[in-house]
Amino acid sequence: MRIALVGYGKMGRMIEVVALERGHSIVSRIDPFAPEADAKDVASAVALKDAQVAIEFSRPDTALANIQALAARGVGVVVGTTGWHEKLGVASAAADEAGVALLWSSNFSLGVNLFYRIAGFTVAIPPLRERKEDLPAFIQLVQARNPAFKHKHFSREALLLLANYGWPGNVRELQNVIQRVLLLSPGSEILPGDLPSDLSNGMKPPEPGLLTDVERKHILKTLHSAGHQLEKAAEILGIHPKTL
Repeated sequence: MRIALVGYGKMGRMIEVVALERGHSIVSRIDPFAPEADAKDVASAVALKDAQVAIEFSRPDTALANIQALAARGVGVVVGTTGWHEKLGVASAAADEAGVALLWSSNFSLGVNLFYRIAGFTVAIPPLRERKEDLPAFIQLVQARNPAFKHKHFSREALLLLANYGWPGNVRELQNVIQRVLLLSPGSEILPGDLPSDLSNGMKPPEPGLLTDVERKHILKTLHSAGHQLEKAAEILGIHPKTL
């Protein structure tokens, strides 16, 4: 994108660095005080004709005049200047009349405002160590994304070690471990010896009956998702209906 910077102070220079890093080009730098600027105002900026958009970071007393001048030259503008918004109606009218875009915010925190809007719909998800009944389902998900690994399965002992681990890195750590084990294990059955040594070093003492509880919760969740149809649930779990 070809960008014109209106205001070449500290913020304008920061925007320039980011824009260039992302492959954009700066076609004009407009500032009445910066010696590196190619124009002192919008009206006299010859290179502005090549700009696809202008980013305006100036002063409250000049923001409106800059917006109006940019609109008159047919250039859409993103406004980062604050303190001028009582004149927003005039600026919007100028942009509408010229048919150009005008993007602004009261404090130019569009990303932050969007984040808080999304955050209003958050769902609390407990860490992996508090929902270990999801381990079998997560392993199935990782295997489903890698068809070459579908023939492999974890032994009960290996699952017990996974279930007893604290997973400080949460789901991302589990995903990395599962992918690495599926890739490097030589046989179709993954045994405790196939698990990373650092995983074993961080292992807590085994809790009696934990694997049974993990399996039971996973089976119940699968039955529920299958509408309590045994044959369908057995197919998802990869076992015979009689075994289920």
